[in-house]
Amino acid sequence: MRTCTMPVGTQLFFPLVNAAFLPFPDETEEDLQNQANAYLDEQLANSDWEITVDGKELKPNRLVRAVTPFFTVNVPEDGLFGLAPGEYQLVAGGLWVTLPPLPPGEHTVHFEITGGSFDQDVTYHLKVVNRKSAP
Repeated sequence: MRTCTMPVGTQLFFPLVNAAFLPFPDETEEDLQNQANAYLDEQLANSDWEITVDGKELKPNRLVRAVTPFFTVNVPEDGLFGLAPGEYQLVAGGLWVTLPPLPPGEHTVHFEITGGSFDQDVTYHLKVVNRKSAP
C-alpha cells in the first residue's frame, strides 16, 4: 500500500506492466521492440487485470501501450539486477494507465494483474488537496 498527497489538477500515468529488454550480440533496436511487443501481447492474452478508482472499475480504453526506442542506462558501481557496472542500451515496453485529475478529497486507486509471467497487486491511497494546502 502506498500513500500520496497531490495537488488538484494532477493527471496520473502509471504502469500496469513494464519491462526492459537488453540486446544480445547482433540484436537490433527493432528486434528488442518486437520482443517487447510480443511480451505485452502475451501479458494481455494470458493475464487478468483490474483497475479501480474508489471501487469503480476503469474501462480498458484507459490503457496506453508504449514501446521505446533504444535508450542508455548507466549501471552504478555496485551493479543492478545482476548487471555489471557500465553503460547499456535497452528498450522498454509497457501497458500504462491514464487517469484524469481526481477531485479534492481522499481516493483509492487499486490495480491488479494475475497470470502471465508475474502477479501484481498495488493500492494507492491518494489525498487530493488544493495547491494552497499541499505540503
